[in-house]
Amino acid sequence: MAKQMIANTINQREEVLKIACQQLSDDLKTIEPTFFDVFLKLGQLPGVYDEVMAILERHFERNSMNFACTGDSHVSWDKSPIVALDLEFMHDGIFAFFRLFIKDAGSEIELHHISFDNSSGAPEQNTAKLSDAIRQVQLI
Repeated sequence: MAKQMIANTINQREEVLKIACQQLSDDLKTIEPTFFDVFLKLGQLPGVYDEVMAILERHFERNSMNFACTGDSHVSWDKSPIVALDLEFMHDGIFAFFRLFIKDAGSEIELHHISFDNSSGAPEQNTAKLSDAIRQVQLI
């Protein structure tokens, strides 16, 4: 029962982040997937970082959502590309580290870590705090 509650809480928080990142994901698709591939796997094309940060700053207040310069990409001849970017959200005592998967058919979120400086102790209330904090810094 406790495992199910934890899984539900994680799913709810991932959904909050996914909704917040929907338009962001669409805008990140303007960057060629092979550019992400070269940046993430070879450390080349530093301009990709600048482009990602510029897109983030159009969607969120400066320094509230950041690109962690890590991720992964799957670019092949026979499948649609998948780009995974590690992002950090920081606002109002909340820190979330998550991976945004950008695909042709939308996006997905994988939450790796979240902390609340002033945790209420109730998972639902903390999830609501996350949602409120994101809304406070969203520009679009």
